[in-house]
Amino acid sequence: MIGLTVNPIIGSFFHPIYLIINASTLGHSKNSKQLAGFGLGSLTLGICVISIGSGFAMGAGTLISQAFGAKDLRLCAIYRNRQIFLSSILYLLLAFPMLFIRSIYSLIGQDPEIADYAATYVHIVLPSLYFFVVSQSYAMFASNQRVTWISTCGTISGVVVHFVTTMILYELAELGFKAVPISTALHFMVRFSVNFYFAEFGSQF
Repeated sequence: MIGLTVNPIIGSFFHPIYLIINASTLGHSKNSKQLAGFGLGSLTLGICVISIGSGFAMGAGTLISQAFGAKDLRLCAIYRNRQIFLSSILYLLLAFPMLFIRSIYSLIGQDPEIADYAATYVHIVLPSLYFFVVSQSYAMFASNQRVTWISTCGTISGVVVHFVTTMILYELAELGFKAVPISTALHFMVRFSVNFYFAEFGSQF
């Protein structure tokens, strides 16, 4: 029972670290509007895509856990695949307004330079959030079968890759602001890759 709770707690602790890395990296920039743009962009994606996509994926958890309790593992996989299909449709609906986010920022009176940075962040990270939304379906599939370490492993792996790529792209390659959204996108891709691999090919399922 303890093992079922420790892993989610650790995963929840590591999840926001990529935001802290981004903020601390841009906090050293001489242009304070880069940090403001990151804050606006990350908040936009957090509210309009990430939180909705994650919450929606949890819907399959009840059905998967019931199927697992009935020892019908095939049905667990069916519910997971249905959730992935539904989450894919939801992602398209959530992503469409983000294509016009720069204009939306202007309409609500945001500073033009901050809006430019925020829109850049949103547009670079947005494609990777499809994989994040799908990875949440895999995470629910595993955790509702009492395998909670997979999601935690994916989160930690994503944070490590994010930290390394941020240092390389920002400090060595000197990409400036764009290093942050690129590293963030890679972070979400790594999380998906880990969840997908272990949920699809793991011996537990």
